[in-house]
Amino acid sequence: MIRRTDPEGRHGDAGVKDPKRVRLSDRGPLKTGAAKQGDRLTKQKILRCAADIFARKGFAATTTREIGEAVGIHYSSLYHHFRSKEEIYAAVVEDLCGRLMQGLERVLDASQPPEEKLETLIRAYFDFMAENPQYARIAVNEYASGGRHLAQFVPRFVAPIYDKARKFFDEITGSRRVRPIDTRQLILSCIGLVETYFYMIPWYRALFGEDALSPENLARRRDAVVDLIFNGVLKRAP
Repeated sequence: MIRRTDPEGRHGDAGVKDPKRVRLSDRGPLKTGAAKQGDRLTKQKILRCAADIFARKGFAATTTREIGEAVGIHYSSLYHHFRSKEEIYAAVVEDLCGRLMQGLERVLDASQPPEEKLETLIRAYFDFMAENPQYARIAVNEYASGGRHLAQFVPRFVAPIYDKARKFFDEITGSRRVRPIDTRQLILSCIGLVETYFYMIPWYRALFGEDALSPENLARRRDAVVDLIFNGVLKRAP
């Protein structure tokens, strides 16, 4: 019997025979479509619950026992889907980054006049952040810890979208209605205007005594970001 150590240092019988000695008859029945669908739903729930806990406590302070309790399963059952806490965390970051980048790519690939597309892009970006507040909290934790986990996804997700966005912003800045602006600085400014609001949620409540994520405050901030970006890039009327 193989003994396994989980990421938090506990030992226990994995209940798995040496794979070199397992016969086909030992592997159990093949999973049906319903069973596979159940596995997918469980994995999705693990990612949702883990994202909430990682966002609240950070990677180091989170345990697989807490994740299992949030999902409603014994923590050892997590290992049917992931090999370690680190793999769960990586899957959470991949899921968040992947969904954000896919959403932005759909906007960039759509057929729209440049200025309309810019507004659609900003609003889609802001709405993703509002609907997935775990992204900002996990990003802050990553930045504070040196971005060891987040950095591995930049070549896969961020770099391709950045290249596509750079071409679009080059088109925008080449318009006669837009004043000359360095494309890289414009992209960084857009990212800062959208994301910083979600990093400041605790500060916002302390200063204003309001919920930064209320529908009213989100709509007000989203409109302000659009207005700031457009007033920053469009040429002023003589």
